[in-house]
Amino acid sequence: MERTLKIIVGVLAVGAVVLGYLIYVRDYKPLAGTTSQNPSTNAPQTPSTGVNLPAGSSYELSAEEKKALTPPSQNATAAEQKAFFDVVVSAAKTVPALEIGTSCSVKPVVLALKKGAPLKIKNTATVEQTIAFNKDSVYSVPAGETKEFKVAFAQNGGIYGYGCGSSVSASGMIFVTE
Repeated sequence: MERTLKIIVGVLAVGAVVLGYLIYVRDYKPLAGTTSQNPSTNAPQTPSTGVNLPAGSSYELSAEEKKALTPPSQNATAAEQKAFFDVVVSAAKTVPALEIGTSCSVKPVVLALKKGAPLKIKNTATVEQTIAFNKDSVYSVPAGETKEFKVAFAQNGGIYGYGCGSSVSASGMIFVTE
């Protein structure tokens, strides 16, 4: 009886660890200023970079945009991190509003945003579009409208990746500058 009880307790402990891991993966939230993304298994990938594109998207990214959407791993060397930063800086565009179109196509792919400035999003699609930086920073814009959002991360410089629609993969980046 005592052996059976130990086996049951052991199985429950292993189950609790597995369940905890699954909850962690589901609720993964990158730290502010990072660009780590929880990959989506449903989004198509470009063969050369592994960048996840929104399902049904037909737009072509430039080589520079693909590189900007592919952040280095967390254990990347300083040289790899600098190379990624340089690509993002080079690709960043300052425009009046981030445009989101059909199939979550975004223009520009890398938006330069001044520190403290609001994020303006223009939806050119015929359906509501939603972008998310993590589970707590989700912004929706009705079809054909433009909305302005005060975003907490804009108070700090850095590179922030976001997903569009139900995808949690990087659809674009926001480079917050001084």
